[in-house]
Amino acid sequence: MFKVIWNIILVLLSLLELSQAQTGFSQQDEARYLSNFNTLIKDSYSAPLPTEIITKCKSKGQLTNVPVVSITSSMTSDVLQTRCGSSSICTIPSGITVEMTSSLNVASLVVQGTLEWSDSSQIENDQYLCAGYIAV
Repeated sequence: MFKVIWNIILVLLSLLELSQAQTGFSQQDEARYLSNFNTLIKDSYSAPLPTEIITKCKSKGQLTNVPVVSITSSMTSDVLQTRCGSSSICTIPSGITVEMTSSLNVASLVVQGTLEWSDSSQIENDQYLCAGYIAV
């Protein structure tokens, strides 16, 4: 009986640690997210950030009247970048695949299909995906 109670206590403690560790940001938390950006990146990125990522992603600013672009065929990320641009909500519909062969910088990305990013598809040493939000 003691062993069962001890196991229950251990499970409850691990769930408590998970709930405390998994804090996130909602759309209304932009100021809090930006004020914690350096800490978040430091904790999640093992190498120094390339300057390009900081200038293109962190300093993006708030966009208004953002167009939605939905692609209709599979493609690579460099083609997607020319279709969507950096100021649009880019949608990858179900059944469509985008292969990450270059960095991608969009206002936001909605992935209903497939975004494929692998060692074999990544051509550049410093390749990134920059978006105000990514919904999968």
